Amino acid sequence: NIVKLMATKLALFHSVSIEQTEKSFLIPALRKYVEILKNYEQPTTKEILDISVDIDLIEKSVLPRLLSNTQIGNNLVLCHNDLVRNVIYDEKTENLSFIDFEYTHINYAFFDIANLFVQYADTDNEYIRIYPTRGQQKKWLTTYFEVRGLNEVIINE
Repeated sequence: NIVKLMATKLALFHSVSIEQTEKSFLIPALRKYVEILKNYEQPTTKEILDISVDIDLIEKSVLPRLLSNTQIGNNLVLCHNDLVRNVIYDEKTENLSFIDFEYTHINYAFFDIANLFVQYADTDNEYIRIYPTRGQQKKWLTTYFEVRGLNEVIINE
């Protein structure tokens, strides 16, 4: 089952030993990109400033609520950070591999997980038909948490 294989591979990738840190690279990287964009004289400057406000909101209001579960929520791991369309599956060997590691960095485990589910959202509204059901999501998360050795109770949260 490719879904189970994906959950297993991602859990193993997230289990790679890393130097412990207290912060994800994501917010500082977003701020850096916004600062670079501010230097360009374009009509999108207002939108860039709006993004900057959104980053502040995410950092101060959204992340603390999302990351409140100490077992997995604030779990910083080695993340791929760009899994959409960067997974190769070989049907003959039933092997799955991640490719294109240029965005790999320390981040929250849930970033990669959310990134995988977001891939179902396309511009043709086809995602409604193919988006994983709650049951399929739970099955995927159960496999992921089992491989990571995390408490399955958090799936219900």
